[in-house]
Amino acid sequence: MRKVSEEVLRVWIKQAQQNRIEATEKIIEQFTPLLKSYAKKYSKHMHAYFEDLYQVGVVGLLHAIKKFDLTAKNPFYSYAVLCIVGMIKNHFRNCTWGIKVPAAIKQNYARFKDVSEALEIQLNRRPTIDEIAEEMDITAQLAQQLFVSSIHYQSLSFDGNYNKDDESSFDEVIGREDLNFQQVECETFFQQLETILSSHEKEVIYKLFLEEWPQSRIASYLNVSQMQVSRLRKHALNKIKRMLEKEQLSYI
Repeated sequence: MRKVSEEVLRVWIKQAQQNRIEATEKIIEQFTPLLKSYAKKYSKHMHAYFEDLYQVGVVGLLHAIKKFDLTAKNPFYSYAVLCIVGMIKNHFRNCTWGIKVPAAIKQNYARFKDVSEALEIQLNRRPTIDEIAEEMDITAQLAQQLFVSSIHYQSLSFDGNYNKDDESSFDEVIGREDLNFQQVECETFFQQLETILSSHEKEVIYKLFLEEWPQSRIASYLNVSQMQVSRLRKHALNKIKRMLEKEQLSYI
């Protein structure tokens, strides 16, 4: 099925929101290649079943159809991607963590992030789980668990100052509901970001978490160093954290 325009999508969405099943089926068919792509990506890295993740992605798409504001200027495609990926990440969070976070994860999480970023700069690509495990001198199984945690919490991790002697900030992040894009009415969230982030900070956030670019590609795109990209990301997430804490950004 060829890709249709935003205008056609909005017609289908309006019909789907009126419980027209055929319109919903058309939208699902339109997004099937994307759904399969994300299911393949996460089933490969997370050792989950492709079909299960595909169905989780469909649920995310149905959520996007139901919640999408047809008066918004933001394209539905971007909104749908956030809801699909958010639903898949939430699926892993629910399946992996339960209620209590293992002590080994708390103790190694911050270092895992630092090592991952350092290796990405060194290798000019995203490191593998085995490479991170070797660098950290930990088991591949623990590195895999840390990788899962990074998917849920690094996207909008508000724990930049976390260290092993201060578990409270990490517990605060884990204990609250996952403050990632999936829990925010996406188009409203992005509109509000316009007022708090610089142009470069917005680019970094969009490319990292919406389009999933590696830091090296963003650095080349913005004509800055990867270290500058890392700093921009940290500054942007800290700003978002402060706004969330002041309840100046809206949740779903």
